[in-house]
Amino acid sequence: MASIQRVRAHWTGFSGAPGLTTMYVTNGNSFLPDLRTFFNAIAGLLPSNVTISFDPFGDIIDDSTGALTGSWTAGSTPATVTGSSGSVYIAPSGLVVNWQTGTIVAGRRLRGKTFLVPGPNGSADGTPTTANLSTLTTAATTLIASTGGLRVFHRPNPVGSSTGVSALATAAQVPDKFVILRSRRD
Repeated sequence: MASIQRVRAHWTGFSGAPGLTTMYVTNGNSFLPDLRTFFNAIAGLLPSNVTISFDPFGDIIDDSTGALTGSWTAGSTPATVTGSSGSVYIAPSGLVVNWQTGTIVAGRRLRGKTFLVPGPNGSADGTPTTANLSTLTTAATTLIASTGGLRVFHRPNPVGSSTGVSALATAAQVPDKFVILRSRRD
């Protein structure tokens, strides 16, 4: 059993908003400024009307049961981040970061995903540009090195059991393709 902390970033200002990025970490207070740095590093990939704000607090969770055990509060709230790639974009498409771990759960490698939607426009062949992939990969790799300890959380299955686990992210991979983010509202 390990205690993990939930960190949330809220996306607003675009068609289909709001959006939410949820991450699990070892220490939310030290991770929060690094998460803001991550989004600031990729602001050039996000449309100009996208604004990302951060909760200066979060929940503490027992990773084995998924039970809420407490809360944490940051010393200060990071400044919001605003996209800067322009106003022309495809609203439901963007990029994804695959967070890799060295942990095996139920015979499969534990990994997580962070969707960055809406994202940048692509190259003439319909794929993301090499520069955009490089920018996102560099920012994600830097975030893994954060002192806050980015974790991938596998919820207990079935609910109420003690089969949950979390593991430190050890690598980030950004596929050379666009992804579509769908919600229950679609």
